[in-house]
Formats: sequence, structure tokens, C-alpha cells
Amino acid sequence: MLLFETLDKFSAKIHAYCLMPNHIHLLLEVSSLPLSNIMHCLSCRYVKYFNKTHQRSGHLFQGRFKSIVVLRDQYFLTLIRYIHQNPLRAKLIQTLDTPWFSSHFTYLGLETNDNLTQELVRSYFNPDTASFAQEYKTYISDKLDKNEIECLLKQEKLNRHSESETFIKVTVLSENSVRIEPLYSLEKILILCEKEFRVDRSLIVGTSRKPEILHVRNIAITLAYLMKTDSLKKISERFSKSYTDSSRVVNATLQEKLFLINKLKKKLC
Repeated sequence: MLLFETLDKFSAKIHAYCLMPNHIHLLLEVSSLPLSNIMHCLSCRYVKYFNKTHQRSGHLFQGRFKSIVVLRDQYFLTLIRYIHQNPLRAKLIQTLDTPWFSSHFTYLGLETNDNLTQELVRSYFNPDTASFAQEYKTYISDKLDKNEIECLLKQEKLNRHSESETFIKVTVLSENSVRIEPLYSLEKILILCEKEFRVDRSLIVGTSRKPEILHVRNIAITLAYLMKTDSLKKISERFSKSYTDSSRVVNATLQEKLFLINKLKKKLC
């Protein structure tokens, strides 16, 4: 299957998936390589396969893919349920017991898929195989309530990746080779933050714990991530932070300082 071959090529993990008639839902965990590399390679390979099979040419997908950052435990489980309930909400199946092209039946133990990373989902339930299947089935069967749906929409609005051509230049070199070229360097973002907040660049990337400097550092990390200057792992290394800490910084900054972030992004463009 092209999906699993591509994920293996980029050392990415997949926690859940669901194929719908006109779109696909994927819950992925990427390595140091940007998500864009994976999606462009996957889409290029699939379009070539589809066009050859159906003797057609031209574009197949409408627009670019949408992606959001998953950081919170409860949001992770809610998203698992949201993905697996998709065919049911679309009235393509009558119950979740009806087989569908998703990872749902693998978690139930009714199918085998060595490409699916199950450890994280399983860690939230009883580790015993039989007990896990029952607890998982009970959880997935519960209908998403209004608050959960609002949470999903809020997270999508706050944490969506900037996958627009405004922020990155994508060059498809071949079927299995994609190059991402950032249009905004980290240095440019540091210069902007230095000018806007009157804090020396060396302090922004330093280790000072002063609140006023931490504020600017968090802004710089978030901008660097949104403007695709590099992978979050590389950005974290530049600021001497762990990947997890940087993820939390980005999430919190987008929620608390979204207006300021958008204002600074306009100055960069």
C-alpha cells in the first residue's frame, strides 16, 4: 500500500487512519522531516498510480492538505474517536461493527496491520488484550458530544500548520524526492523580534529565564515554526530546548497571543 510504504520511507508513525470516498484522515507522528515532505511524496505517487490505472491525466486533489498539531492527551483520544466515526457520521455505514477502510478493526483485534503504531492508543486503556478491546470499543462507540466537537474545531483553528505556498516553496524532483525551501530564515525572525521588542538576538536564543526575554523567545519559536524555517526539532536545538518543550510553547503561544503572532507574520511577509 502506497501510504505505508511512504511512511516507512520517511520513518513516520501512523496511529490511526480512515479512507473516505473523497478524502482521507491520518493521525501521523513524524520524525525530523517536515510533514509536507511526506504528504507531497504520497500524493505524487498516488496521483501517478491513479492516472495510470484510469488512463487519465492532470490534477486529482483539490487544494492542499490540512494539518493540525496534536499536543494534548485528551485531544489525541478524541481525535482517534473522531477519525474512526467518520464513516458513521457520513452515513456510509450503519454501525461501527461494519467493516471499513480504517484502523478501527485493527484496534479491535479483528484485523492485523503491522504498519499501525498501536502502543500510544493502548497505553490509555487496560493492557490486557481482551480488556483493551472491550474498553476501546466502548470508548469509540460513544457519540462525540457538542463540547468535544467544539474542542476539535478550536484546536484546528489554533494549531493548523501553515501549508500555504506563501510560507514554503515545494519542488517535486521525482516520484520519491521532494525538496522544501523555506522562504523565511530564523535569522530574519530574530531580527524582527529584536526590533519589535528591543531585546538582543543573543538573549532571545540564550538561556535567560527573565519573563520579558522568555516572552520574546516563545514568540520567536512560534514564528519560526509557523514560517517553516526548519523542522521543530531543529528549531528546538537552536533555542536549546527539547522538542516537547517547544511543542508546548507553540501551543500555548498560539492560544494566548494569536493576535500578536498574526500581526508579526504580516510584517514578515
